Amino acid sequence: MKSIPRLPTALFSLLVLVLSSVPAFSGVHLWRVKEVFSNADGTIQFIEIAVCCGSTGEIFIGNHPVTSNSHSFPFPGDLTGSTLNKHILLATSGFAALPGAPTPDHIIPDNFFSTTADTIAFDVYDTLSFSAGQLPTNGITSLNKDPDDPTQTISPA
Repeated sequence: MKSIPRLPTALFSLLVLVLSSVPAFSGVHLWRVKEVFSNADGTIQFIEIAVCCGSTGEIFIGNHPVTSNSHSFPFPGDLTGSTLNKHILLATSGFAALPGAPTPDHIIPDNFFSTTADTIAFDVYDTLSFSAGQLPTNGITSLNKDPDDPTQTISPA
């Protein structure tokens, strides 16, 4: 019977160390719905999604949708670069036209979500749901959720 040659212990340890430091490609599952805002008539709305947990590789968002109970917005392509502390802003053209408003990454239609009750979701990975009376529509306050908080607690801010 022929014996199989063995790697010296130091070489084997080095190989394990090098292979264990190769970064994993996370993908898309750590994006969270962070904030939603609407005025009373739904013409000025935004949805902000953010990466949780300090992840840097959540770039594969292409064709993954942000949805409400009545609308869907699939992202047109993947991202490049690190996603550490990355946020994506989807907003209506009415929001984009506000003086001093941040430029949206993507435009969504007016009344993308209901002002009375809705569920905003990023694909199957995360949701922000609100019922009647929870979404502020005063034109100042939004509904927020901490992307790093697993309790899914929402609060006006």
